[in-house]
This record gives sequence, C-alpha cells and structure tokens, in this order.
Amino acid sequence: MSYRYHHPTIAIGGLGGSGTRAVAELFEKLGFFMGYDINESNDNLFYTLLFKRKNIFLLSQEELRYRVELFYRIMSTDEELSAEEYAYLQKLACDDNPQHPKEWLIERVEAVRSLKREVHPKWGWKEPNTHLIAEKFLIFSPDLKFVYVYRNGLDMAYSTNQNQLRFFGDIFLNEEQVEITPRNSLKYWCKVHQRVQNLAKRYRKRVYLLDFDRLCIESEKELQKLFTFMEISDTMKIKTLGEIFQLPSSYRRYEKHTLENFDSEDKECVQKIYGDRI
Repeated sequence: MSYRYHHPTIAIGGLGGSGTRAVAELFEKLGFFMGYDINESNDNLFYTLLFKRKNIFLLSQEELRYRVELFYRIMSTDEELSAEEYAYLQKLACDDNPQHPKEWLIERVEAVRSLKREVHPKWGWKEPNTHLIAEKFLIFSPDLKFVYVYRNGLDMAYSTNQNQLRFFGDIFLNEEQVEITPRNSLKYWCKVHQRVQNLAKRYRKRVYLLDFDRLCIESEKELQKLFTFMEISDTMKIKTLGEIFQLPSSYRRYEKHTLENFDSEDKECVQKIYGDRI
C-alpha cells in the first residue's frame, strides 16, 4: 500500500522517570500534536503497541517500514484504517508481551480504530523506549529531530521505575536473566547513554541530549539551547514555559547511598558526563 502522511518533527525518548513527561508537555504547549491515545505520563500508546517489543531489533526492514508508515499515517492524517491494517493490528495485539497483556493491546487497537482523527502537519511523540530504534526513524524521516532526556545515572539507579531494565536489560547487558539492582540499573543507563551519544555524533544536527536536572535549574538558558536546536524562533514564550520544569525531589538522592556497589567503569562513565558536578 502506498502511504500519504506528514513526517514527524520531534520524537522524545529516555529512561523511565527521566523527565520525558514534562518535555512532552513543553512541545504540546508549543503547538505540536503528540497523539490520540496518551496515558498520564504523556506516552504515545499507539507507538507502544507497534514498537515496544523485544523482537523489534529482529524485524526485517520491510516489516519495520510498514509499521513506521502506518504509525505516521494514523498520527498525521484523517484516513481510516483499511481492513488489512486493522487485521494486522489485531494480530499484533494477540502477541502477548510481558509488560502489556493482550487485553490492553487490543484496547490500543480499538482506540486507533474508533477515534475521530484530524490532519496534523506539525506533530511528534513521546515514548521513552523510542531511543531503542531512534536511528531507524531518523533514516525514514529526514526532518525528524530526536531529543533524548536524561538524568544523573546515579540518581536513576535508585529509581523505582526500572521497567526498561526489566524488559530490555538482558539485551543491553548480555545476560539471560538480569537482577533488578542499582548496580545493574546504572550499567544499563551507561550502555544506553553511550549508545545515544554515538548516535548524536552521527546525526549532529538531529539528536539532542537534554539534561533534565540542568533544565530545571537553569530553565531559560537550557530552553534557549533547545529552541535553537529545534529551530524554534518564538523565544518570547521561554520564561513562561520554564515554569513547567521543577527539580525532582530525588535530585542527588544517590548521596544517601554508598557508591561501592557500582562497577568502576560505570562510575567513570557518569564522571565523564558530569565532571565536578558529582
């Protein structure tokens, strides 16, 4: 099938609890359409249905492109699902996934089918797991920019939100079973961060690493840098939009814990990023 759609402008990813929800709110206030089926964390659940899967790295180029183009068309046009597309999504929903039961996935399909949609030339999405296949989207969409939101890995190691480690930890840490511990959480954080840093080197003008804690501390300064990256000229809104970002109560929580249980290479990874701020 030949698809007609508007390409996305912004995709937001990160680890769970890193501040992606607030960044999605920012872009929504800037006039970007961020999706129909959205949860309280501003996750685009249609993205979750299509792409948050352990076998996502194993899909053929043809299969992945089909899902990407279907996602783009649902997000940016008012065209209805074809019978073929509906059947495809139903089949996908029947493929249980450890974090999302079949019933939940079917709800996502029916939400896509039943919602009245509109044309959205200026759109994007937020789903933390986007970083996993961000390069695929960058290749498919030449105007897309990817913002990776992160917080200090030492703080994130003690977060209660370890969904990504639980779901993808075996792939990134190359272990059959990954114990959910602060040590492994930091190891996962470092693997992902280094991967996105390498992506940013390949796509210098299209991948942005956004330090969420710094954004909360120096909102106007950091927003100006983000606006420059996104080529947004409406800087008059920066002062007001800065009010979205509040420094989390978990900021520097790692200071209450010993760092002895972390691997030296992972502590060095954080040190390289934060320097004397650690």
